[in-house]
Parts: sequence; C-alpha cells; structure tokens
Amino acid sequence: MITQLEKITGERDEFRDAHETISIERDDLQARVTAPDAQAARIAELESAIRDRRHYDKFAELAKGAKAKDAALKHLWQVSGYKAEADEPDEKALGKLVEDLRKSADYAFEPSDNADFGMRNAESKIQNRQSSRTKYGLETGAAPEPAGGGRSTERNKGGDGTIVTAEMRADPRFMLDPRNREIITAAAKEGRFR
Repeated sequence: MITQLEKITGERDEFRDAHETISIERDDLQARVTAPDAQAARIAELESAIRDRRHYDKFAELAKGAKAKDAALKHLWQVSGYKAEADEPDEKALGKLVEDLRKSADYAFEPSDNADFGMRNAESKIQNRQSSRTKYGLETGAAPEPAGGGRSTERNKGGDGTIVTAEMRADPRFMLDPRNREIITAAAKEGRFR
C-alpha cells in the first residue's frame, strides 16, 4: 500500500508539472492570437520594403533609359516624392514621373541630342558661357582708341582685361570659364585685382 501511495504521489507531481508547462504554453499561444505581435508588424514592414524596392528598380531602369546619371538616381527618387501603393510598379506613371523630372531636374541627366527636350541644351550653355565674357566687355571687339591716346572713361573697369574687379571675381560663371583663365592668372601675378 505504501508503494502504491508513493507511486500515486509521484504521478500526481508529474501531472502538476505537466499542467504548469501546458498552462504557460496555453497563455503564450493565447497572447499571440489575441494581440498583434511584433512578427506581424515586421512582416508588413518587409512587404512594404519589397514593394518600394520593386518600384525603385523600375524607376531606375526608366531613368537610366532617359540618360539619368547613376549618382543622381536616389536623389531623383527622393525628389519625386513617389509613393508605391500597388505591389507591381505602374510603368506608365513612373515613365511620366521620369519625363517630369527630366524637365525640372535636368541637372541630373546627361545632355540630350534633342534640343527641345529639357530646359538646358547645348545652345543655352554656349550662350551662358558667352555672356560671362561679354558681361564684362571682354569680347566686344576692338574698342576705338580715344583721340590723343588719353584714358577713356571705360578704362580700368575690367572690360579691357587689364584688371579683374571684385564683381568679376564674385561671378562664378566668369571665374570658372576656361577662356578667362589667362586673364585671371595674369591679373593675379601682376597685382591687378581691384
């Protein structure tokens, strides 16, 4: 009888331990079912990242086709403000977005052979470059010498290339124009900055 009592007591202890383990597992499973957990949030986050990546990859493909600079792709994507809503990218919407960016952010694209496409084309760049020199009278042609060889009222304003004024030095177009390099170098060596 004592052995039976010991046996029953041992079984009771085993059942009590098993009941505690099962109760803990039940509470854990019940918490997972009733409350949204971190795993569901993580899954939604990863699905969103995959969707964004698909849309970005399609955007990058279309932008490269429109001669976008590789280094500017992420910048263009951020500037566009595009938000991926569907799982699959909308090629038409992304194509229109790239077209609009080509017009508004033309600095991020390689120059196009088509002069009508984009705001800056080769002609406007040449005109800008010419204006940096003509603005200060460096390409106005030979000015007639005043009678008697005296000083003219236009002399030493920088137009004749003898000095480089503060206004000229403050103008990035003038300073960065390779055609002005000799004038700037000579003026610096000879102390003709005003």
